[in-house]
Amino acid sequence: MLGFFFHPLYRGKGLKIGIFRQICHWAIELLINKVNGGRNSANQLVAQMSDYKDYKKPYEFGYIDTYSVDSWWKMVEQKDNWIKEIALLINSITPHNVGCERVFSVLGWMCEKRRSRLSIDRMHAMASLHAYYVTNASSEMKYAFSGLSDQQFFAELNKSFNNLSFSEEEIEEEKEELFQLGVKDNEDDDLAQDQEELSKADDKIIMDKYLDINDELQRALGVEVSVIIEQEPVTITPYDHGDKNFDIDALIVANLGE
Repeated sequence: MLGFFFHPLYRGKGLKIGIFRQICHWAIELLINKVNGGRNSANQLVAQMSDYKDYKKPYEFGYIDTYSVDSWWKMVEQKDNWIKEIALLINSITPHNVGCERVFSVLGWMCEKRRSRLSIDRMHAMASLHAYYVTNASSEMKYAFSGLSDQQFFAELNKSFNNLSFSEEEIEEEKEELFQLGVKDNEDDDLAQDQEELSKADDKIIMDKYLDINDELQRALGVEVSVIIEQEPVTITPYDHGDKNFDIDALIVANLGE
């Protein structure tokens, strides 16, 4: 219903009496939950929705099929345009049946030829548990190194990898498998390439050590110099959304009447 109302070609045409109030109620709930809105922004939203429904400025221009709904709403310029925020949010929702297909896939994995006598209640419970643990894996499951920072976590990983050891038999078996697959051992080539890259890095270190890379030398070498100009931060006064705990129905009645 919100998608029908916020489509500029329809604007809720043919709605029964009282449905516009319900649409305003839903829109205010989205404003509170998704845009961090409050009483002040909700009052503005209801006024904007009324103007939009009645083709008042800045919503007076029509809709052409060659443009998308997003492009139409992005053309609307208005201060504190909460209706555009809600309209773009609604239009960003893509209808699909991926959720249902995912559930069918899980049920097909649970119920197979060897497990074809599961009752409906048991399958429902198993699917509910699967969906719950997949959704809440980060909070329900205990992971190793959960209390470490990123740097400490990678240090522990490196320590674990360094502790790995392989016997001579395992190494020979690995080489034999590579030989049978026709994979060439490029260890010598890789070592030569590493030494070449290391020598290039050493050359760069030596250059920085003995040469003063100033503007004149950079121009002589044809090195492009980029200058970064830091701009003063722009101070933006945050919008006062007002109290978030208020009676939505009472606010709609105060704006639209009984």
